[in-house]
Amino acid sequence: MKHIMYGRLGTEVEFREMKNGEGEYATLGIYTPVSKYKENEPKKNEDVYYNLICVNEKEISKIKQMDLKKGDTINFIGSLSSDSYENKDGKKIVRPKYFIEYIDPEKGKEASLYKFVDDAITRAIDNFDFALEEEKKMKKEKMQPKSDKKDELSNFKDKSIEDIGEIKPF
Repeated sequence: MKHIMYGRLGTEVEFREMKNGEGEYATLGIYTPVSKYKENEPKKNEDVYYNLICVNEKEISKIKQMDLKKGDTINFIGSLSSDSYENKDGKKIVRPKYFIEYIDPEKGKEASLYKFVDDAITRAIDNFDFALEEEKKMKKEKMQPKSDKKDELSNFKDKSIEDIGEIKPF
């Protein structure tokens, strides 16, 4: 599932080489505000810390151009995952992390989150519309696509529908 999130950087961005030597990845840590509610108690606002990882070359390039510093606010779309390890007491610790799929190049603009969400939904719809148009062209020209091209279009269309359905503000 994809999440649209924003938060303040709690660490400096680090760029590292992949172990296989085939590229680099970026690691970041953010604090994001979370409201907690309990019955008959006032609402509490807390910051929750998440580790972020970016392996997408295009997004890594954007991160480098943004010149991010600790404390900057960022908006991103990511998929939630987790790491686990045993601490020195032998207790299993599970830490959530996000894989960045898209980062908004306009740092520090929390108010732009609504525009960011709108842009993300528009991109998913545009991808779906593109797949439909390609399908219509082939039918109009009575072209029979190669089965791999037809499968590719169908998968692209299905993925676009899935992307639209998975976009959820966090």
